[in-house]
Amino acid sequence: MNGVAERPLRAWDRPVFVLTTGRSGSTLLLRYLNCAKDLVVWGEHAAILTELAACYAKLTKPSTMAFVAAAEPWVDSLLCKSAVVCASDQMTIEWANSFSAATIRESFRNFLFSLLNQRMPGELRWGFKEIHYGRREMNFLRELFAGARFLVLVRHPANVLKSKFTWFAMRDVARMQAHFDQTLRFYQFAHEEAASRNSDTMLVHYEDLAATPAAEMARVAAFLDAELLDGQLNAIIRERSVSPATDRDNPEDALRGALGKIDVTVDEVKMRQLADLYRGIIACSYDRQPGRAEGLESAIGAAA
Repeated sequence: MNGVAERPLRAWDRPVFVLTTGRSGSTLLLRYLNCAKDLVVWGEHAAILTELAACYAKLTKPSTMAFVAAAEPWVDSLLCKSAVVCASDQMTIEWANSFSAATIRESFRNFLFSLLNQRMPGELRWGFKEIHYGRREMNFLRELFAGARFLVLVRHPANVLKSKFTWFAMRDVARMQAHFDQTLRFYQFAHEEAASRNSDTMLVHYEDLAATPAAEMARVAAFLDAELLDGQLNAIIRERSVSPATDRDNPEDALRGALGKIDVTVDEVKMRQLADLYRGIIACSYDRQPGRAEGLESAIGAAA
C-alpha cells in the first residue's frame, strides 16, 4: 500500500463519479470527461459498490463497533501469542479484530482506490461511471471521499426505455418490466438529488450534451474545477451526430408513444409517476438559470 499512501491528497480525495441509468449517454459523457487535463474517469465495474456499501454498513453499525471495542483489550494478547486465560463466562476474543472504527473508513478507501487506479500517475484525479448506483452507493462514496463530486446524468425517459428495450431487454417484452422498474427507481433518486441542491452534485442532461456539447462541458468543467483540452473535446464533437429531439414539455405523451411503439404495457400510475419525476427534474435543473432552458430547446430544435 506504500504507493497508495504516497499519492497526493488532492488527487486522492477529489474523485468524480458519474451516476446514471443505462442508455442515458454515460459513455459519451465519459469520453468528454476524459478530455480534462488532469482527470481520468474509468468505466463500469460490475456495480461492486452495492455489496461493499452493505459490508461497510454492517461493520460500522453501533452493535458491531461495541462488540469489537469490548474485545479490544485482548488484541495485544493475541499479537504477543499470550494464552487467553479468563473466567469461562467472560466474553473474551469472540469479536477480537485488528480493525477499529478509526481504521475501517481508511481501509475501504485504500481498497477502492488501489483496485480502480492501478498504473495511475499520482498527480491525476480519478473517478468512474456506473449505471446501477443510487442513494446508498452515493452516501457510501461521500463517506469515503469528502471531496468527491457527483454528476447525475439524466436523459428523457422515453428515449431511455426505447433504447433499453433494444439493448438490455433484447426486444423481449416480458423482460422489459424489470428494466422499467429500475429506470423508475433511478429517476426517483435523480429527482431527490435535483431537489436537494447538494453542493457536491450537478445534474447533467443528455439533451444538453447532444445539442450544445462545448457549452455544457464548459459548465461541467467549471463545476469540477477541471481544465478541458479543447482539441480533444472538439475532435469528439465533430464526429458526433445529434439524435432527434423528444418533447420535454409533455413527458407523459412521449412515454406513452415510446411504450406503445415497443408494445410494452406498464402500470398507468407508474408511468405518470415517471413523467412527473422527469418534469420535476427539468424544473429543478433550470429554475436557477433563467434563459438556459429556452436556449437549449432552441438549439435542440435547430439540430433536429
